Amino acid sequence: MAKEVRWTKEAEETFDIVVSYLQAKWTDKEVSNFINATSKTIFYISENPLLFRASKKHRIREALVTKHNLLI
Repeated sequence: MAKEVRWTKEAEETFDIVVSYLQAKWTDKEVSNFINATSKTIFYISENPLLFRASKKHRIREALVTKHNLLI
């Protein structure tokens, strides 16, 4: 059974900032690739959260989206 993935307000704002940066500096293809990679990662988190490495904080996992972006 899939688990719910909840975004904090800070996470939503940071995601929007990253997308805005990509839109300003990169092509639409890179923006689309980043959004798709994020969506896939969120899907994998919801399906199997233990797949990702544990952080130093209790009950927190870290999922690498790209080599420059990490979901916590």
